[in-house]
Amino acid sequence: MFKKSKMNKFVPLSLLNQYIRVMKNIFLFCCMGLLLASCAHDENDLSKAKLKGKIRSIRLSLFEITEKDGTPIQKKINENYTRYNAWGNLEDETSYVSDMIQRKSIYINNIEGQKIELSVYDKNGLEYRFQYFYGRNGKLSYMDDYDKDSVFRRRMLYRYDRSDNMTGQYWIMPDSSVFSSFIYKSNARGKPIKITQYSKDQKETTQYLKYDKKNNVTEAKMYNAEDSLIAVVRYVYDKQNNLTELHSDYDLIKGSASENMRGSLRGNETFYYDYLYDDKLNILQKRSFDSEKKPVSMEKYRYDEMNNWITLEFYSPDEKLIRVLERQIEYYEE
Repeated sequence: MFKKSKMNKFVPLSLLNQYIRVMKNIFLFCCMGLLLASCAHDENDLSKAKLKGKIRSIRLSLFEITEKDGTPIQKKINENYTRYNAWGNLEDETSYVSDMIQRKSIYINNIEGQKIELSVYDKNGLEYRFQYFYGRNGKLSYMDDYDKDSVFRRRMLYRYDRSDNMTGQYWIMPDSSVFSSFIYKSNARGKPIKITQYSKDQKETTQYLKYDKKNNVTEAKMYNAEDSLIAVVRYVYDKQNNLTELHSDYDLIKGSASENMRGSLRGNETFYYDYLYDDKLNILQKRSFDSEKKPVSMEKYRYDEMNNWITLEFYSPDEKLIRVLERQIEYYEE
């Protein structure tokens, strides 16, 4: 019933841990806008993940590469196994550490392919459960959150304008109070350009996003509750819409009394990226550089016959292989 993609025997690579932490901090404040910009209810889960073909399952394994007496040693760090149904939507996901199950997520979809329930289990059993409800236009109307004992904890309400652009998300508690909310304003193309976060009835942050003609985010600004600018990130892309420059300035303690955090929450970062492509415009190599154009990391990719990557290798600044991701992909028969 299934066929397996041909796995290249040469294993993949990854980024430096320190670099990953820096990038996560830089991108954190605009992630809500990017998620909304990428969510289309008529896409299946494979499309959202930019995966090609009718995929049945993916086994993703992370390896750490060390040396002993000059010989490379490959040690598995963790593994994730994901299954999809014939319509390209998630069935379940299981994560492993040392071959022991750490967490499992089980999805239930309706006949329209919409996700209606998600149950998440840890080593001790059910951890929590979400139930999803949709309106007549097919848009998500609300999501209910239950604990491990199936006790209702809160509800996320979703609101839209006449063009079906999201205008708000509200966490409603059992006593009907609003715990937190996000309020959105979109442009004519349906992309969020302003996101305001509230905690109860108090404003916390406001984010502004700008886009190019291809709907890539080119600038993200974040303001605190007093409307003081605390972070700016600017993005530059190549013709394939891959990021080539990232410039950030941030002062996340402006208006805060937390003096001891100034060193880690104030500064600026600049990164540059270049790419090598194959004749199908798949990325073969990606290199990252700091503001002085010094190497930070390098990634190398290998692909199967469906143009999904199956090995990703991460190299240190001195081009030493440090980590590998392997992806074993199983396809439905056509």
